[in-house]
Amino acid sequence: MNPDKMRSVYGKLLYMLMDSANPEVQELLEFKCVAPLLTVHAFLDARGGTQLLDDPLLDRATAEIQA
Repeated sequence: MNPDKMRSVYGKLLYMLMDSANPEVQELLEFKCVAPLLTVHAFLDARGGTQLLDDPLLDRATAEIQA
């Protein structure tokens, strides 16, 4: 990581979130600050909808609308 870029508020937030993953910190806070990432594929897979990703019209349905 570039130290110059980690001096911003965003960088400080990342460091805080990394530190909060420590079990000792979680015990002190009494909650977890970080949750597992839910991707579109995982969301559809859990609901049996992965065939939607193979739809030939998917690109058109999710394309940018240009007026």
